[in-house]
Amino acid sequence: MNTIKKTLLLSLIAVFGLIMIPNLASAQTSEMSKEEKKEIKSAEKLVKAKIDLGKKLEKLQKEEAKLVKTQTKFERDNAAGKLSPNDVEKITKKIAKQKKSIEGLKKDIEKLEKYINENEDGI
Repeated sequence: MNTIKKTLLLSLIAVFGLIMIPNLASAQTSEMSKEEKKEIKSAEKLVKAKIDLGKKLEKLQKEEAKLVKTQTKFERDNAAGKLSPNDVEKITKKIAKQKKSIEGLKKDIEKLEKYINENEDGI
């Protein structure tokens, strides 16, 4: 009987602890002022923006490498006369699409850099 009571008591303590720990954390966060919460949120946004910037820069490098590869292949095949007029049109459209994608990435990077520069000074 004693082991059952001990087990029950220990499980109640564990459950009570699990219930109280989140309540303590929420009590601490509710005690934070609105300004502190805004600062934390802006710091999180800044970190996310920096991560996104890194990802966009990597993607830009990959897209530029793809474009160079496509252009060199197109020039080589076109000079050799291997491409039909239909192929030339398709590849030209593909190159234009890649250039547009690169321009979009550059705009996104510019926006992120501007956001980071504006908000990094405040922290």
